[in-house]
Amino acid sequence: MKYDALVMGGGPAGYKAAYELACNGIKTAIVDLSEERLGGTCLNEGCIPVKTLLESAHILERLKDPAFGIFAGDVKIDISTLRQTVEENKKRLRQGILYLVKSKGVEFVRGKAVFESERVVSVENGNGENFKIEAEKFIIATGSIPKDLKSFPVDGNIILNSKQILDEKNVPSSLLIVGGGAIGCEFASFYNAIGTRVTLIEMMTQLLPGEDEEVSRTLKREMEKKGITIFTESILKGVDENGGEANAILLLGGKELKQKFEKILIATGRKPNVEGLELENAGIETEGGFIKVNHSFQTTNPSIYAAGDVINTLMLAHVAYREGVLSALACIGKKIETDYLEITPRIVYTLPQVASAGLTEKKAIEKGIDLRVTKAFFRANGKAVIEKEDSGFLKLLWNKKQDIIVGASIIGPSASELIHIVAIAIREKMKSEEVKNIVFGHPTLAEIFGEAVGLG
Repeated sequence: MKYDALVMGGGPAGYKAAYELACNGIKTAIVDLSEERLGGTCLNEGCIPVKTLLESAHILERLKDPAFGIFAGDVKIDISTLRQTVEENKKRLRQGILYLVKSKGVEFVRGKAVFESERVVSVENGNGENFKIEAEKFIIATGSIPKDLKSFPVDGNIILNSKQILDEKNVPSSLLIVGGGAIGCEFASFYNAIGTRVTLIEMMTQLLPGEDEEVSRTLKREMEKKGITIFTESILKGVDENGGEANAILLLGGKELKQKFEKILIATGRKPNVEGLELENAGIETEGGFIKVNHSFQTTNPSIYAAGDVINTLMLAHVAYREGVLSALACIGKKIETDYLEITPRIVYTLPQVASAGLTEKKAIEKGIDLRVTKAFFRANGKAVIEKEDSGFLKLLWNKKQDIIVGASIIGPSASELIHIVAIAIREKMKSEEVKNIVFGHPTLAEIFGEAVGLG
């Protein structure tokens, strides 16, 4: 088998790259374990399944609020029905991806590809059959896998990773989550909403390390108000499984705390899925586990490109989408943009949601930018008051000299949608007077942007 280009991996970066190549007349194939893996981690065990769970949790929280005047009795989640909804959502979106790529003539090859040389991979299709594929260009987009703790390996029974917990058929009575990043915080919000006793520990000084410190403090406060126990600057010291439960030893600022949990979720991040690709056979170098690329997504082999979670950029599906397109364009010699990460939204679908774009206040100060900070609170926003979700705020960071927004952080209702308004303003370098001239409908959550600008 021979192609102009072979894309290794059918996740966000992979199928976007394959589609873009095919649209430009390049004979292209995707190689992945099965068509059921199309969409990658995002569709199958990340974005879509987890956000489906969180949407139900959000609805459940609202139904339980008596302020809406709706009394439906003992409202609860049926986990088996919800799991079925997750599968239906995955299937529907996967069919759309498959139609999209096949409509442009992209071929799908089932199996795991391993480099034999710079232009040849060996593919094992799972049925004991091996064959070779030759291509002029390659794009590696094999994504990422959960990063486990060596001291506490997952067993799929009591100690779980973010993939395994999605397969749990029962709701645990108690759950310890190790890791206060996006994955850990989202699962904490979901399980807390459906009645699980949740404890969340994070070794750093704040939840969502790297994000705005004020937002992090607010998220911690709101999650604790809902009944989630949170410990920062804390680690899991020991686990003793006994009688179908875990006796966990937590080290909290030098003091030990022993507690029992039905399940433990290890949510300490993800790592590039490159093991076993035999990259060295193609002259491809890695650094810190990531494939080394230049600004055009070229690896140390100029005929082979890489995109998505296998390279050292933000591990976000929408970043992978963009990198898939850009790597494909670079692969065929077209000029590409390189500043896409500067305004890429970073979103966490906790309850309440968190979103940001551009610089955080800490990063802006480190860069020596003379800042002006403006802020507006949802408690003064009519739509947020109506929705009974009026905690949180929008924080804008302005370059005082240039009068442009260089960063923004939001915690509150629909933060995942609102952040895109700010991202556009950042990208277009809109001056404060230009933004002030925008008329926002009333009552809408979007009005908070106008309020934050007007406060300057």
